[in-house]
Amino acid sequence: MSLVVDDIGNPAYIEVMRALQALAREHGFRLLVESTNGRIDEELRVVESLRQRYVDGLVMTSTRFPPRLVEALRAPAVPVVVIGSVPDRFAGDSVGADAVGGARTATEHLIEEGCERLAMVNGPEGTLPARSRAGGFRAGLAARGLDAPVIRHAAEFTREAGYETTVRLLAEHDLDGIVCANDQLAIGALHACEEAGRRVPEDIALVGMDNSRDTTVCRPQLTSLDLRFADRGRLAGQMLLDRIQGRYTGAPRRQQVYTELVVRGSSRRGRRQ
Repeated sequence: MSLVVDDIGNPAYIEVMRALQALAREHGFRLLVESTNGRIDEELRVVESLRQRYVDGLVMTSTRFPPRLVEALRAPAVPVVVIGSVPDRFAGDSVGADAVGGARTATEHLIEEGCERLAMVNGPEGTLPARSRAGGFRAGLAARGLDAPVIRHAAEFTREAGYETTVRLLAEHDLDGIVCANDQLAIGALHACEEAGRRVPEDIALVGMDNSRDTTVCRPQLTSLDLRFADRGRLAGQMLLDRIQGRYTGAPRRQQVYTELVVRGSSRRGRRQ
């Protein structure tokens, strides 16, 4: 059994790996883990190598699904399950989360805490997670009567990219709330706010997404949308085992886990309206 992720250093993917590894061991499989650094050519290489049947099945994450990757996954040599957002034309099993609804909840939470000048530090433009999170951010603003959303796309889903993007945002806008597309971006944003002399949450409230372990080691602790990566890892692994062991041979399945906003110090301003 194989797990292929965009970035093995992302704590969210580590949660997936731990959950999937436990399930694999329970059923007598070994888990091979590989990181593609978000490169489509590497993802295609992995899918094409499945023809050699060096693994019994594959769980993968991908933030982009260009037509050539969708086509390569149309009839893979071994079962494949995708964790994350997939395009409508994707014809395989997948396990997603309600990122649109979750991003809307996160945005409305900041507004309820008294924020009026919000921005989003989003992931790379053109990725499926960035698209869904931006949609939720816009919906949250619209639901509370705010418009003209400020959205900036970071080069990567990393702390460094979050820091650099937030530095530019703070130079351009007078903000009191920032929604970040994942926790790594949010931690980078937190450092940028501190460096600029902006107190969190008093001057700027922050929300991340993933609810990774890093949320509780920064100060203040980070409010984050729990996207249930461990649960998705277990669910994807079970779906894969069903295919490998022949318990399910039917049409592609789309599973979705619920999300929950975990409120911590980075957004708790005590000014709910």
